Amino acid sequence: MHREERLARAVRGFRSVLWLAVLVLLVLSTPALAGTWKTKASLPTPVFGAHVAAINGVLYVAGGTNNSGAVSLLQAFNPSKDKWTSLAAMPAPVYYGTAAVVNSQLYVIGGITNSIYNSSLFVYDPPSNTWSTKASLSHPSALGVAGVINGLLYLTTGQTNGSGWANLLDVYDPATDTWTGLAGSSAAHSAPAGGVINGKLYVAGGSDGVDLVAGVEAYNPSTNAWTASASMPSPVYGAASAVN
Repeated sequence: MHREERLARAVRGFRSVLWLAVLVLLVLSTPALAGTWKTKASLPTPVFGAHVAAINGVLYVAGGTNNSGAVSLLQAFNPSKDKWTSLAAMPAPVYYGTAAVVNSQLYVIGGITNSIYNSSLFVYDPPSNTWSTKASLSHPSALGVAGVINGLLYLTTGQTNGSGWANLLDVYDPATDTWTGLAGSSAAHSAPAGGVINGKLYVAGGSDGVDLVAGVEAYNPSTNAWTASASMPSPVYGAASAVN
């Protein structure tokens, strides 16, 4: 093979490697495609501080408050029909409580009514469109998060009254209709984000009564203990959260 031909092949090979490197760099530097937002049917009655959960593909919005005060409304959204339906009202108007789903039933715990902090537990059954009242907590509870692990409902309490920030944790057993107090988190988390991941309840951010916090803690039911996780880049308060 002539020297010139070997040199030409080497140049072509180098160009191939160079183009491959450029392609890899382009792929790595290109941001992931952003998701898109769509406007859907609006809530029939506007509320904030409501209790929200999804059951069998339907989004339930229970209670909340607006310019008229606390409401006991239950509003359900069907995404496939882009339609809201008004359902049986809660036994009492509450807002800033906590919601969870156990065995396809909607649980609403605690909350505030006319500046009174509640310890109530209301359970909604979608097939019968009825509410029932279950065992109350041993203390008022608001602005916490809830998660279900192995059929048990774990609830944090961020505040027990208007000036009482808390780090409480309780667990509810639907089979026996009983509450049990558990180890509290190391800090108060009022209005945090949270959810269950790999059998642990995570609580992120909120307020400790002094300032907004970025700290994240995880509760392990098998050890009844909390561990600190990496903090968020920025503190948040009243954020929405979900685990997929």
